[in-house]
Amino acid sequence: MSPRSLHSDTNEAEPVTGLRILMMPLPMHGHVMPTLPLVTELVRRGHEVVYAITENLAETVAATGAEVLIYESPLSTTPPGDLFDVEHMFRQPLRAVQEAQATTASIEAHFADAPPDVVAYDLVTFLSGRVLSRKWNRPAIELFPTFASSNEFLFLVKLFEQVGEQFDPQHPAMAEYFTALMTYLGAHGFSDPALVNDPAEEANLAFFPKEFQLGYETFDERHSFVGPCLERKEPETGWTPPASGLPVVLVSLGTTTNERPEFFRMCAQAFEGQPWHVVLTLGSRVRPEELGIVPENVEVHQWLPHLAVLPHARMIINQAGMGSLMQALHYGVTPVMVPHSPEQQMIAERAAELGVGPLIRHDQIDGEVLLAAVREADAPHYRKAIEALQENIRAAGGVDGAVAVFESRARVVSPA
Repeated sequence: MSPRSLHSDTNEAEPVTGLRILMMPLPMHGHVMPTLPLVTELVRRGHEVVYAITENLAETVAATGAEVLIYESPLSTTPPGDLFDVEHMFRQPLRAVQEAQATTASIEAHFADAPPDVVAYDLVTFLSGRVLSRKWNRPAIELFPTFASSNEFLFLVKLFEQVGEQFDPQHPAMAEYFTALMTYLGAHGFSDPALVNDPAEEANLAFFPKEFQLGYETFDERHSFVGPCLERKEPETGWTPPASGLPVVLVSLGTTTNERPEFFRMCAQAFEGQPWHVVLTLGSRVRPEELGIVPENVEVHQWLPHLAVLPHARMIINQAGMGSLMQALHYGVTPVMVPHSPEQQMIAERAAELGVGPLIRHDQIDGEVLLAAVREADAPHYRKAIEALQENIRAAGGVDGAVAVFESRARVVSPA
């Protein structure tokens, strides 16, 4: 099946149906989860979605109705760890090339008989996404689960500034990156690094509202900021709000840097005797027994979908990952942000700049500091700022806006 070439002199275009779409974000929760409601809706509308993913997320992706293409991803199976210094930052472009070298061939082989109509990749898998879409002469969409880049706003450069350094193109790691990049491109028939130099694709999809984007005034019509794409209904988990009627505070450190039993223990102890009902979600790296005996107003879960709790919560204590933060703001939940990585710090600083919640340095938090931030977060000015951003989120388009980007992108290129 080839993309529909619907060039027309009218403003009305026929609906695009029956597309075959390749989704290939980095196979990590923070990159995959924002896309799943979108994929569910694409499938519901009659499109065929092939989702390239690793074994650990295959079942979650399959629940959307997409065809699962399982592959090995070295980048997603080596967590970033706790060291976010400048040397770590300089190694990330090389790791992106290594990921592309390890994954492109297996994805390409899956489409040996007929390429997809649209290729969707994200800011980490952009090398393989651009190479495959250009080899197949198919339209592409770049996905942004975190801050996007424009010609004037470069996310990578801003990350270096976040760790107190300037991006140095002469750094030895960059020479190694360029050598690996040219080898990779040459293996797929390309010789011009300009293929990957443009910070944006012809169509770009960000899972947050434009008002949240740093430097948003530099972004053009190629960028669609659709806000969080959420499921149409709450997940059925069996979780219910507390019978006590106490306001709910959800506590989570996400899925990447959550191996901190001391943090969860501190949270549980801090809320003992306080007028809050606390829901701790630990993730896979901390066991409930590591917390010891917890107060009566604290419940502990290894895992619980946040969308089951957020509609009933007043506050969330989290690491300021973009996905979880946008979910919270969608439901009007005040975030108390404890960022860990430079990216999370940037997100938390932007959220604090917009006035939606307080920010705590992860190396300065204790029970007393945490409770002080929770009391502060109940102030009316936070509620007013959250309501303003909620309006932006509602107007951004969500799932329907994201689907429209895919269907309109299929119209613009007709392969030779």
